[in-house]
Amino acid sequence: MFNKRHYIFLVCLTVLFNAAFSHGAEGQNIINIAAFPKQNVQGKIAVSLIRSAYKTLGYDVKIHRLPGARSIVQVNRGELDAELMRIKGMEKSFAYLVPVKTHLLYMQVSAFSMLENLNIQDWQDLKPYKLAYELGFKLLENNTKGMNVIKTNGPDHAFRILNEGKAQIVIDLKLDGLAYIKQQELSHIKIIEPALKTFPVYHYLHVEHKNLARKLEQALLNMHETGESARIHKQIVNHSSVPM
Repeated sequence: MFNKRHYIFLVCLTVLFNAAFSHGAEGQNIINIAAFPKQNVQGKIAVSLIRSAYKTLGYDVKIHRLPGARSIVQVNRGELDAELMRIKGMEKSFAYLVPVKTHLLYMQVSAFSMLENLNIQDWQDLKPYKLAYELGFKLLENNTKGMNVIKTNGPDHAFRILNEGKAQIVIDLKLDGLAYIKQQELSHIKIIEPALKTFPVYHYLHVEHKNLARKLEQALLNMHETGESARIHKQIVNHSSVPM
């Protein structure tokens, strides 16, 4: 029968269980971070940057790859400690998220095509063309409403459609698109400059860890100012076969 002794035993087990997930093998603190499942170029850069920032504070990180809609909900509930990267202002929709106000990195969205002499300066210039991009890319969906769009199950599918002539323009993250073109030897597909959108992304903490926000802001700022961020960015870009 359940009694006070059993209750105390269960409480002790819970404390020990939580401690096992909060400290590394050598007693180092661990932060559990939610991230998108796809390990794209920007994602690799972000993980490396945030790992370095936490390391200066004496923390290690464990990455949990989850669907985007699910990951941010779990962080907001406190089931995970932090969200790797999101656009600015997510705390307005998720009350228990605390932003780290120094940007993690900048991302760019670009158009790619086999057509020559295209003059694409902004989203409205895409209207005459048949577009392809990955389903669920909200930024693209919001900016191409009413346009002729094929939504694909991934960038590989989008570039295949483009290569087969079923679409005229693919829209993707700049570094990912360049890496894919290089890896697949699709030199006839060119990036269209300038980028359609350049925007910063930020790291978010669950409110339980809000005391780390200012420390992480300073750590990231130091990395940006000393060139550490640029070094990490260049190293990963080069390793990902992105042409410079």
